[in-house]
Amino acid sequence: MYQTPDNKTQIEVKFEQETVWLNQTQITDLFQRDRTVITKHINNIFKEGELDEKSNVQKMHIANSDKPVVFYNLEVIISVGYRVNSKRGIQFRQWATQRLKEYLVKGYAINQQRLEQLNQIVNVIQQSGITDTLQLNEAKGLLDILGNYTRSFVLLNQYDSNNLKTEKLNGNITYEIQYNEAKEAIMELKRQLIAKKEATNFFGNEKDKSFEGTLQSIAQSFDGQYFYPSIEEQAAHLLYFVIKNHPFSDVIMANFITESEIEQMALDILSEDLGYSVLYGPDIAEGDKKERDYTEVVLQQRLKNAIDKFNPNISEEAKEEALKKALRTVTANLADKNEHFHRMLTEGVDVKFSTGEGKTKTEKVWLIDFENPKNNEFLAINQFTVVENHNNKRPDIVLFVNGLPLVVIELKNATDETADVKAAYNQLQTYKQLVPSLFNYNTFLLVSDGWFAKAGTISSDYSRFMEWKTADGTTVVDSQREPEMEPMIKGLLNKETLLDVIRHFIVFEKSGKSVVKKLAAYHQYYAVNKAIESTIRAASIPENVANKPPTHFGLPSVKDQPKGDQRAGVVWHTQGSGKSLSMVFYTGKLVLAEEMNNPTILVLTDRNDLDQQLFETFGNCEQLIRQKPKQAESREDLKDKLSVASGGVIFTTIQKFLPETIGAKYPELSNRRNIVVIADEAHRS
Repeated sequence: MYQTPDNKTQIEVKFEQETVWLNQTQITDLFQRDRTVITKHINNIFKEGELDEKSNVQKMHIANSDKPVVFYNLEVIISVGYRVNSKRGIQFRQWATQRLKEYLVKGYAINQQRLEQLNQIVNVIQQSGITDTLQLNEAKGLLDILGNYTRSFVLLNQYDSNNLKTEKLNGNITYEIQYNEAKEAIMELKRQLIAKKEATNFFGNEKDKSFEGTLQSIAQSFDGQYFYPSIEEQAAHLLYFVIKNHPFSDVIMANFITESEIEQMALDILSEDLGYSVLYGPDIAEGDKKERDYTEVVLQQRLKNAIDKFNPNISEEAKEEALKKALRTVTANLADKNEHFHRMLTEGVDVKFSTGEGKTKTEKVWLIDFENPKNNEFLAINQFTVVENHNNKRPDIVLFVNGLPLVVIELKNATDETADVKAAYNQLQTYKQLVPSLFNYNTFLLVSDGWFAKAGTISSDYSRFMEWKTADGTTVVDSQREPEMEPMIKGLLNKETLLDVIRHFIVFEKSGKSVVKKLAAYHQYYAVNKAIESTIRAASIPENVANKPPTHFGLPSVKDQPKGDQRAGVVWHTQGSGKSLSMVFYTGKLVLAEEMNNPTILVLTDRNDLDQQLFETFGNCEQLIRQKPKQAESREDLKDKLSVASGGVIFTTIQKFLPETIGAKYPELSNRRNIVVIADEAHRS
């Protein structure tokens, strides 16, 4: 890398990940200063924010050392070189400056004569491309690329040397490239290239706002005159600044992104944005920090700590029994085990214990504090090896809450045609077969190739793995322009949403003898939560203005309606978007809302077949709605069911509310404020 003029100092370096790495001893030798001085400079570089420590420092193994050694990359080395005060430091700066000059000269000063000669050669070859002697499409395509490439460099060189021949625009014509038009042109090119398999989704993605700024700069004018008054000057200036400012993701570098880098991206989001602790799998299975064997999937001490923390008034005997129940396998079927554990997770673990004098008492022991998400321990472990029945498997990332492995993430590389999201899904199916114990506790699965991302459950077919396209419930990403992985992680795996989804938005739907575990889609999640919020508002104690109807209904005005007006709002769904399950999720969460005080839910339809269909759907989801739904058989039966003091999920058609005689008034059955009517297909009746 570097040698002093007297040839006495030469540093052998590590070259990995397309950069140079030195340890502190080598940096000390390079600049001939004490190690304490070098350490101080490095600390200041990170402390002052000149460089990010995490991305510029790496532990590596070297010969004759049992422990990994800290190495610093070229950016840190150069930063130290420009800070250190020594003769060698001065020599280094002189050397670095000379190298920079050579790079600039060789990189941008083009030999015009040789370039023109090359252009002539390419023109001759292109002419031969239309003869009978060269007919292969691949060869002609290569010649086209060479010709375009050469002409581009000629144009840039002419522009740099002020020799660009320009055609003046007509004085009556002015044209400014609009950002939206340019983006659409780039996206159209992207679609064409992807269709021809000449690009991936990394193509044409903006890294920042500099491209929009470049378009604005080439449209600048002064005193009514454009700075760049010709088409050629505008085009050359645009090309120059796109190359210089690099506003788009590096497609070439993206082709070399590795699966481990995608994994690190996911871990960084979990750690830095969502506040997860991150551990490396082998570190907790071996050595001084060991807390599990490879055959164990639950971090038992962490789970025990959580049980102690959340259940302070429960006896030690009961807490021990709850821990045993959480770890115990009650059936050989994975789906049954998963459902059994999910009920313990979301409803609490029922334990019986002795109170003395031969009496027993049943209490609930909680494994998670759902009311206070931040009171739980969230942990992301990468490369979590599981050994079961002589099978050794290692999922990319497993998310633990209080020591329980609740989410498994499998990642692939978007630039590898054979390692896409479908391949990640298939990998998870293999894990389920070979190390099923990991999935006893699983709430849902996530797969991504760094760009596309989908989530599903252990029983979901690939077609049922769905995107989660928003991080905040408001802004939805366009997957043709933006990656889905980051918004999915931020939107679905943040602590509050994760626990909310686990408790209220996962259903085990019975279908004959089988059970299908379903996870809410992102539109269902956000729509239901908005409906819950509005329902609680509408059912609350009325304000003075509650009897005055609002001027209009529907979002967003429903949020501004007065409390207690008994008008919750309208949820609009497209066909096939899961309306029935949205109603189930809504009911399941509403019956647990303290503000609703054990509400009665009345599901109202206008057709018998629809009433029966919804009744069966709710009946197949008893675990989530915490009760068995009831179906009104007649007008009198409906009156009896609605006369109860509280609770219940009741199904009826609107026709059963007709009075028995013409002109009669239907009697008031209840004046409770916590009777909630869900009118399906409300626009028809």
